[in-house]
Amino acid sequence: YDSSIRTYSFGFNDKLKDELPYARAIADKFKTDHHELIEDINDLGDILIQMQTVYDEPFADSSNVPTYLLSKLASKYIKVVLSGDGGDELLAGYSYWYSNIDILEKYLNNSNNYLFKFFRKISSLNKIDNTSEAKKLFNHYGSVYKLYLSQRECFNSNDLQQFGFNNTDDYVTEQIPRSLDEVLRLDIKNYLPGDILVKTDRASMANGLEIRSPFLDIDLASFCISLPQSLKINNGHDKLLLRRAYESDWPKSIQTRKKMGFGAPVNKWLQRDDLISLKNEYLLNKNKKIHSYLDYNKTSQYFQKSNYQEWTLLIFSLWLEHNSTNTIQVQ
Repeated sequence: YDSSIRTYSFGFNDKLKDELPYARAIADKFKTDHHELIEDINDLGDILIQMQTVYDEPFADSSNVPTYLLSKLASKYIKVVLSGDGGDELLAGYSYWYSNIDILEKYLNNSNNYLFKFFRKISSLNKIDNTSEAKKLFNHYGSVYKLYLSQRECFNSNDLQQFGFNNTDDYVTEQIPRSLDEVLRLDIKNYLPGDILVKTDRASMANGLEIRSPFLDIDLASFCISLPQSLKINNGHDKLLLRRAYESDWPKSIQTRKKMGFGAPVNKWLQRDDLISLKNEYLLNKNKKIHSYLDYNKTSQYFQKSNYQEWTLLIFSLWLEHNSTNTIQVQ
């Protein structure tokens, strides 16, 4: 192995979000020159303000902060890095999203199968099915499309209508997904370029670093898109083909682990003293620009929740105050 290969990883002070042990396992196996950046952000409030100039748009994906800090660290040593962006969307890697969609799709397909209905009526399968995860998903959402929307929204339609937004049900106008395969294609078309690639590109370019994504090589990406979903996810096991292809090269801890999102622990961050001060200034202050767009009384119910809704509103307010744009069209 070539020890001149450098690897970089970010770790949160939250065991549920910390991927450093897995990164170390890979670094040890391949004898890389491994660098770690552990969450110890004393000036988080200042960094959030800085992000408003780096992104130049309201961008509430909390992983932009560690991505920016990790890019800053890597840029001290190298100018080009490789990332795994695209792998999750191409191979159904978000098991906490895609697995439920897969389960619900199969249930819906079986429910339309007359032979399945017949055997369910005459067997104990009916009792089992009534308590299954699939049945719960069906009773709650009823369709793949509604489940998909629930996973992607921070504020639901009622929330947005209270804020004054219309047509809030038109999130996916070009296609109503009825299968996991259609969901993956939508995420490749919308979520990947609209969030993931924007996040990494601007965080890295702000530090003079270039990020390249091998999974998005056109030949590889086209091949992955063409694969049936049964080779991507099944019974909660994600990235099936990728895991099988590299199972002999990965440590066991990597072979069996599930996807862990890179999102920051915003519930804890929002309770930090520096962010409480930021919230007092940018959310609780009725004179801030955000309240000329969103009614204070209607948005204040989300203040002090220490969740992603409050985080999103805070980022929006920060962006409004630190950019010269004075008009936003609300449709």
